[in-house]
Amino acid sequence: ADPTGARTGNAPDAKLAETLERVARDLDEYIDKTQVQKRIALTEDELRDKISNVKGAVMMAYPMGLPEWDTVKLALDSIDNLKVR
Repeated sequence: ADPTGARTGNAPDAKLAETLERVARDLDEYIDKTQVQKRIALTEDELRDKISNVKGAVMMAYPMGLPEWDTVKLALDSIDNLKVR
């Protein structure tokens, strides 16, 4: 049980959980500091694409949406509100 009461314990099915893990891992690998050592530059378009994949996987796993206070929802919403200079 979640002591904060923020989680209900209803996990997505195994296939969707695997998708969530895969897209999260893909994003994590893309932004990993070893990319600098490999001299691979990040691009805004590719980063947005990776984040979009995470959002899509979350929407597939939780089609009813996440509550306004959910940390995943807050993180993804805060990314939407970033301004690129």
